[in-house]
Amino acid sequence: TTLKSMGFNVVRFDNSGSFNYDKTLIVDWKSNVQNTLVLTDLLHIDPRRIIVYDRPKKTLDITIVIGKDWQSIFEKIAGVDHES
Repeated sequence: TTLKSMGFNVVRFDNSGSFNYDKTLIVDWKSNVQNTLVLTDLLHIDPRRIIVYDRPKKTLDITIVIGKDWQSIFEKIAGVDHES
């Protein structure tokens, strides 16, 4: 399963400036919290891991910062696929 296969438009992926994130987090650049909550549900990420900004001129809507918990997130996503 990929974000693209879930219907998301992935415009870029890159390394973070740091690799010290214990937990994956989502940065909501445009304060579209309802949309971001859908993503947290799909990816099994705790909604408390959302950082919200109000930057309407930002070219990105959301940034996902992959943390050290990435493997458990991917396993949960794969588990959802196997239940379908």
